[in-house]
Amino acid sequence: MRPGAVCFAALALLPGAARALAPSQTVPAAVEPFPEPERGRLVAALADWIRAVEQGDEAAAAAAAAAVGERVDGLARLLGRDPLAETAAWTDVLAAALGPASPPPPGWHRRRSSRFGQDYRLFVPADPPAGPRPLLVLLGIAPEATGDEPADSAWPPGQLVLRLDLPSADPEQVLAEGRRRLLDALAEVLRLAPVDRNRIHLVARPGAGTAATLLGGTMPHFFDLVALAGPGHWWAGWPWQESVRRALRSFLQVAPHTTLPGLLFPTWPARLDLSGPRPERSRQVQLVRLLHAARDNLLAAGGGEDQSRFLAFGDLAGALAWCETTPPRRPDPASFEFAVLHPAAGRAWWAQATSFEPDGRAGPSRFRLRADRERNRLEVRGSGVHSLDLYLNDRLLDLERPIEIRHLGSDRIYRFQARRSLTTLLENFARNPDPWSLYPAMIRGLDLQPAAR
Repeated sequence: MRPGAVCFAALALLPGAARALAPSQTVPAAVEPFPEPERGRLVAALADWIRAVEQGDEAAAAAAAAAVGERVDGLARLLGRDPLAETAAWTDVLAAALGPASPPPPGWHRRRSSRFGQDYRLFVPADPPAGPRPLLVLLGIAPEATGDEPADSAWPPGQLVLRLDLPSADPEQVLAEGRRRLLDALAEVLRLAPVDRNRIHLVARPGAGTAATLLGGTMPHFFDLVALAGPGHWWAGWPWQESVRRALRSFLQVAPHTTLPGLLFPTWPARLDLSGPRPERSRQVQLVRLLHAARDNLLAAGGGEDQSRFLAFGDLAGALAWCETTPPRRPDPASFEFAVLHPAAGRAWWAQATSFEPDGRAGPSRFRLRADRERNRLEVRGSGVHSLDLYLNDRLLDLERPIEIRHLGSDRIYRFQARRSLTTLLENFARNPDPWSLYPAMIRGLDLQPAAR
């Protein structure tokens, strides 16, 4: 899906776009799909809207958006409650509206992404199981990466494989151009094949570990896990002096191994022995901190060391086995911490940093969030982050009740009454067409600046 400006023009025509669509009522504990035939009619209207947005047909998009609003209003009258509260039911209808993909025939296919002209290869398994399939993104750095691939039988059953080689492992290029190229290729594969959005694995070939760490760390909500495959190659390509390489090797202690669950990177060292002129040494320290923050983002996604989403393996076989056995991602975890590694990458799960800057002492800007649905409370803390936009659904909080927001960096307590909106849900879906990450309500511009003294 490639939404454009027409999407938002069409949304303005939705009935009741800026208000809740039904009377307040507590969300039932168990949510079932919308009843037929209303479900089928809503799926058809959403499919028309998606198709019109992709084609850039503003008139058709406006008509389809109005039809979606009418179907939702009809469901509200039928159910006697707000349909937007039923997140699982919306996952069902939007997944159906995206339609079944028609992947290429089995085997390897060479392709080029439409926007950035990034060459990539796509492997489609023979006799795949019905329904969405896991996607393994195999990342390399050209020209070090070779064109040789394991035998088709080496991939986990039913696994789609996207093979992508980035032009450089330089951190600045990875976070800028490399990130855009990866997202461009992924967007095409998501249109081509039925991908399970909760099982997208990023696996680094030797030499691409730094790139995978940074890319996974800027988009931890996008990937189920990040695996580094190869004996001690994950820092290859970084423009550091040998003293920095030795220091990194000593504290990370990356060693070849194949046993599960793999090697978990230890914590940040107390000191690094860095040599060279001061400007270069300062840049090296910042790069190491950047990598450390990226690793922390991936560890936060796993909810602890026992569920880590970031491991290193001695070979590809160990990484593939981990991908096959690891549980799917959590689309909207109740708590997480995120470090902002790049000006264009301030989004993680259900939060977007809208104003931030490094504080100069502890590395990148950070924020921490925790949603307590039982108390209907949000706790937030930020360092170098001035404001946040929060994306909410009824899995995280009960949007029928007032939400208490506690800023742990000050004594401020906010109280907020969320309003579900079809416009908000579709705008968020247009930006990220993931049926498992749906947010019909938002808190915009939450102030995290320290209280004046």
